[in-house]
Amino acid sequence: MEKKEQKQKKSKTYKLFLYGTLRRGEALHYILEKFNPIFKGLGILKEYKMYCNYFYPFIIKGSESDKVIGEVYEFSEEDYFKIIKDLDMIEGNYDRTIVTIELNQKNIKAETYISKYPVDKDIEKNVELGIRLIKNGDWKKGD
Repeated sequence: MEKKEQKQKKSKTYKLFLYGTLRRGEALHYILEKFNPIFKGLGILKEYKMYCNYFYPFIIKGSESDKVIGEVYEFSEEDYFKIIKDLDMIEGNYDRTIVTIELNQKNIKAETYISKYPVDKDIEKNVELGIRLIKNGDWKKGD
């Protein structure tokens, strides 16, 4: 009697690129833990700039030489839709956007949060608002 091969249905997964307070060792990382994240590695988001507004970072579209360093996490479909509800509430000043991330010398698609608000070109006004550029693009290493 022939054994029938059962094709395992591969469950869909989703990736998030997290660059600030949701990274390992940061203030809000605990939020991820209940959703069984799989850490995939450090990734690079090219052509974006990172700024800090007092205690939290945000990113906006930058120039060709700009980059942001962050962590890539993978979630099951079920866990992804649960965590997204929480994150979308926390990240109210951001738009969740699909971006291309360089991860382990390959390009992948992941979602991340991009600031809804532009940075003022007047540097003095930014200083008054507590906004500063993170020149190296890495929240954990500062500039």
